[in-house]
Amino acid sequence: MPMNQGVQQCRDNCEKIANEIRSIANRIPDQRSREMLTLGASHMEMCIHTCDEVLMMP
Repeated sequence: MPMNQGVQQCRDNCEKIANEIRSIANRIPDQRSREMLTLGASHMEMCIHTCDEVLMMP
């Protein structure tokens, strides 16, 4: 598998997981737990942005 294809696949998986985490967070009544899950999703999004940068490299 070429590197870009592997990075793209990883990036897509991270995006799916971040969306799932946010969806779970939206259903949790406890504010602290919601905040922690949202923070986790934000960390996943940082990874997504890093993958995007790699994919844009020549």
